[in-house]
Amino acid sequence: MVQTVWAMAKIEFSIPELYKMTFGYIGVPFPSGDLSASQFLPDVGGIAKSIIGKNDMYGKPYFMPIRINGIWLPNSPSMSLSVQKKIISTQVAGGDGTVKELISTDDFKLQVRGFAINFEANDYPYEDVEEIKNLFEVNKSLEIMSDLCNIFGINNVVIESLKLPELVGIQNVQPFEIGMLSDDDFDVIIE
Repeated sequence: MVQTVWAMAKIEFSIPELYKMTFGYIGVPFPSGDLSASQFLPDVGGIAKSIIGKNDMYGKPYFMPIRINGIWLPNSPSMSLSVQKKIISTQVAGGDGTVKELISTDDFKLQVRGFAINFEANDYPYEDVEEIKNLFEVNKSLEIMSDLCNIFGINNVVIESLKLPELVGIQNVQPFEIGMLSDDDFDVIIE
């Protein structure tokens, strides 16, 4: 008689390798190192100096702690940030080129990518995914805390999109992508 024995294997993986497998890149670690809540640095003077001027700042995400509406996103997600200016160009009669007039700056677009991981069992990370879902369902401006957002003066965001890509073969990990727009406070003066 042949007996089949099923043993649950311990699954080990690295978050940078998950990023490479899911999103196609390995992010650059954020300079502050420790990602615990007690190490969050609201004063970014020293951090800003350590980032600004590095060749890989623009276009490459940095791993850093991100808190939205009081909830820390799990497992040191990466965030990329982009912004454009609205410029009106007017052709000059009889001349070459255009006259440019700066009108305004668009909202910042933020893209957060990360992983909800169940480290306790080989089960789906229901609790982390539920928290992310609850954030997405809030239809108003949310407070954001992140060193990169502090550098650019971003305090509030509106979540625009949520993606939960598949990760074939690993059931205790759920990749997530959150698209956000900055939402600045401003005063309206009525006379």
